[in-house]
Amino acid sequence: MGYSHPETHVSNYQGKITKTKLTKHYPPDTVAAIFLLKNRHPEKWRDKVEVGVNVKLDRDQLTQIEQVFMEKMAQSRARQEAVLLERGITIEHGQD
Repeated sequence: MGYSHPETHVSNYQGKITKTKLTKHYPPDTVAAIFLLKNRHPEKWRDKVEVGVNVKLDRDQLTQIEQVFMEKMAQSRARQEAVLLERGITIEHGQD
C-alpha cells in the first residue's frame, strides 16, 4: 500500500526562508509484498508449482507413439541428409 506522512519543507530562496507543508509519499515495496503473500498464503503464492499427472498408456497407445516417433526421426534424418548433400558434405554410415 505504501506510506504517506505530513512533512514541512524548508527552503531558502533569495534570502527568504519559506516553509511549505506537504504530504510525503513512499511507494509500496513489491519485494515486501511478495514475501508477505508467500508467508501468509503459501498454498496460493509459491514459486514451485506441483502438478500431479497420472497417465496410464496401454500397449496399443505405446505402439502408436513409437510409430509416430520413428516416422518423425526418419523425416528428420532425410532432411539432414538433403541439407548435407546440398552443401556438398557427405557422411558415410555403416549399413543399418
